[in-house]
Amino acid sequence: MKQLGNLASFMTKTLFINGNSLKLMIWDTAGQERYKALMPMYYRGANICIIVYDVTCMKSFQAVQNWIKELRTYLNADCLLAIAGNKMDLSNRKSVQTEEARRYAKSVEAYFIETSAKNSQNITELFVNGL
Repeated sequence: MKQLGNLASFMTKTLFINGNSLKLMIWDTAGQERYKALMPMYYRGANICIIVYDVTCMKSFQAVQNWIKELRTYLNADCLLAIAGNKMDLSNRKSVQTEEARRYAKSVEAYFIETSAKNSQNITELFVNGL
């Protein structure tokens, strides 16, 4: 992933799903509040947006609701949304219960999955099943 200043990291990945080639342009903005005014330039025109929260931090999950509202302001109605709870490998995950997050995702018509970036658990599934 290339670091683009202090704002975002960027990478591309090509997936082959059902005989179709999909090129993903992935922008990781880290949700930094100090750059919030610049964020729309990263996700305007996106076909898919993945909002990631930390399963051990309720504050990060609560921020997902704000991001969903923000994204709905700028995105086309047909943009796919996915919510990913990261750090599922940690044992101290009492902060955000899986079912609570799943219910919220369903209420906003978003795909939901829990992942671990540390051990790559469900990362491929996020991109393949979420698309």
